[in-house]
Amino acid sequence: RVTMPLPRCGHEHTVPCAKAVQLEQWTGVQCEEQDVVCEGVVYGPKDFNACRKKVTFRRRCGHESSMPCEEAFRMAESGPPLCTEQVIAKSPHCGHDCKISCHELPNLSNIPPRVMVPVDSVIEG
Repeated sequence: RVTMPLPRCGHEHTVPCAKAVQLEQWTGVQCEEQDVVCEGVVYGPKDFNACRKKVTFRRRCGHESSMPCEEAFRMAESGPPLCTEQVIAKSPHCGHDCKISCHELPNLSNIPPRVMVPVDSVIEG
């Protein structure tokens, strides 16, 4: 057995000698930033089955989550679930700020702003 950095993530693991030879021939893309895996990047073939070190998964929207390395690479490749991070957005209906899930932001741009007519006077009674 030999201890070596995995080619895709750079984390040190002890692997059988035969696997080490295989890993030395791995063709793919390494993480640009240590411990950060980015959504949408095609890193190439899986290099090792069980890297459980904690990494940061960075979504296209910029929100980040901490998770095991192997899971982050799986999500980068297949696409993560929708981003549910809460963000502040202006409602097209009334113009007020409201909290919505990040993945809902694109839907707001499809809603035409409501034209508000100014009220001159209110008659009660």
